[in-house]
Amino acid sequence: MNIKVATSIIGLLICMTTSAQDYQFTQFYAAPVNLNPAFTGNTTQSRVVMNYRNQWTAIPGAFVTYNLTYEHFIPKIKSGVGILLNHDQAGSGNLGYTSVLGLYSYEFQINYDLYIRPGVSFGKSFRTLDYNKLVFGDQLVRPDGSSTIETFEDIGSSFFDVGTGVLMYSHDFWIGASAAHINKPNESLRGQEALVPIKASIHGGYRNMMKKKTKSGRLQSTLAAFNYRMQEDFDQLDLGIYYEYSPVVFGVWYRGLPGFKKNDYGVLNHDAIALLFGYEIRKLKFGYSYDITISPLISSTAGSHEVSLIYEFHDPRNRKYSKRKRIIPCARF
Repeated sequence: MNIKVATSIIGLLICMTTSAQDYQFTQFYAAPVNLNPAFTGNTTQSRVVMNYRNQWTAIPGAFVTYNLTYEHFIPKIKSGVGILLNHDQAGSGNLGYTSVLGLYSYEFQINYDLYIRPGVSFGKSFRTLDYNKLVFGDQLVRPDGSSTIETFEDIGSSFFDVGTGVLMYSHDFWIGASAAHINKPNESLRGQEALVPIKASIHGGYRNMMKKKTKSGRLQSTLAAFNYRMQEDFDQLDLGIYYEYSPVVFGVWYRGLPGFKKNDYGVLNHDAIALLFGYEIRKLKFGYSYDITISPLISSTAGSHEVSLIYEFHDPRNRKYSKRKRIIPCARF
C-alpha cells in the first residue's frame, strides 16, 4: 500500500467523520446545558454535573463520552453563567472531539407563573485523530503486523463554536428549543472544508405532583418528557416517563421514529429502550441508565451504559437563594 492509498483512506475517514453526528446522552436532563444553554443556572445557586457514557460496549473502539459542567445563578441580574467541558472519543484511531464552552442565560418573568429564558453557548472545539493507531490492510497480511506506510504525526483542527436556545416554563411544564453550531464551523482535519451541520432540538415535558408530601414527608410525582432532535439527514425522537418517590427515581425512555420513517435496513426505525434509576442523597444526585438496543444492531452492541452525578448547593445565609422556587420542573435525569 503506497502513500496515495493511505491518503485516500484518510480522506475516506474524514468524510465519514464529517457526516457523523454529535454525541448524545440518554440522561440529557442530567446534562441540561448540553441540551439547551437556556438551562444554565437552573438551580438554587450553584450546580456541578459530571456525566459518563460508554456506548455499544461490545464494539472495539466504542464511543466514550465525558462531560463536566459548572453553573451559577446570579439573582441580582437574573442570569445564569457557567462553563462546559466535554470530551468524546471513538474508534481505533482515537477520533476525539473536545469542547470548552462558556454559558449564559437570562430569566424573564412574564407573570406570576410563567417564565422565559434565552441562553447562549460559545467557545472552542477541537477535533483530533491518532493516525498511527489505525490498522491498514498490509498490516493484516504481514506476519510481524508492521506496515509499509509512512508514519505521521497526529492530525487535528480547532474552531469557534456557537449555540443558542430558549425555554418557556411554569411550575408544572416546560418547552424549549435549541440550536448548536449555528455558525457552521469548519472541522476539517486536513485543511479542506468540512462544515459542522446545525443540530436543532425541540424538547419539553409535564410534571404531575401526585402528592406534595406523603405521611413520611416524601415527595411523589410522575413526569412525561420528550426530545426531538435533528442534524443534517439525521433525526431522532426520545419519549420518556418517570416516577419519582423521593429520594428514588425510576424512568423508561424509548428512542426511535416508528411510523414516520424507516431506517437504512428498510424496517421501522426503532433504536433503543433505556431504563433509568436515580437516587438523591441531600444535595447529591446519582443516576444510572442502560440502553437496550432494539435496532438490527441488537446482537453486536451489548447496549450502552451511562452514569451521572449532580451536586447542587447554595449559601444558606442568603435568603434570595434559599427561597428561589421558580426552577424549571424538568426531569432530574
